Amino acid sequence: MKQHTKEPRDLYYMSHFPYFPGVYEPFIANKVVIVVRNPVDIWVSYLMLMLTQNHSLSTENHLNELLSAQWTTLLNDFLTSYKAFIQYWLNHYNNKTLPILFIRFEDLILNNKYETLKQIFAF
Repeated sequence: MKQHTKEPRDLYYMSHFPYFPGVYEPFIANKVVIVVRNPVDIWVSYLMLMLTQNHSLSTENHLNELLSAQWTTLLNDFLTSYKAFIQYWLNHYNNKTLPILFIRFEDLILNNKYETLKQIFAF
């Protein structure tokens, strides 16, 4: 699966559009599946990825202490961006400009994988 690049022959791809600043190209798709997640969980996951450059590692405690002074500011900035991201897709959904299916990350990964995947494929 590619991230942030789309070619006409692609069946699906992953993107954080329109999250990335400077990406103003219109998003073109026949359908969109939006996976939503608790924004604080996203933030912690993203922070660990940026600090470790790996999805499986976590930081040592001293790095967490260094970040604690900036935590609130960084989290608020992220939450503002996440709210804009969700609002972008809700506007498309509410205006019926594009078929959109919203899926909770927890349902896809933890709670009800089979039923959630059936819902995605039926969409």
